[in-house]
Amino acid sequence: MGMDATNPEPKHQVTDSFRGAAERHRHGPGHRGRVIETFVTCIVFRDGWELSSGCSYEFLVSVRTGVTTLDEKLRPMRIGDGVRMLRQTISEYLDAGGNGAFRTAVLQALREVRDVSST
Repeated sequence: MGMDATNPEPKHQVTDSFRGAAERHRHGPGHRGRVIETFVTCIVFRDGWELSSGCSYEFLVSVRTGVTTLDEKLRPMRIGDGVRMLRQTISEYLDAGGNGAFRTAVLQALREVRDVSST
């Protein structure tokens, strides 16, 4: 299941990773964000996505742009689900002495999207 970001298909593909495109082109999360904004209508996040800074950013872009987000079992994943999962991951990461600055910024942006969408 997936799509080759270098050979875009119509916006009906379900995709679970842009890692191949990022590795081939060495573009950062901004490139993946543009791919999601341009070509994706539904994205599947595999279990453990919240452990990846890149996937955290992809989740943020997805909810900001109204892309349908699903978990690995193809169940809808809502903003609140992502906020809860990222919050837990950040807490564990910081407890282990890690730097959670990027994920914390993503978490804050998700909270802002959630707050705007709930008003």
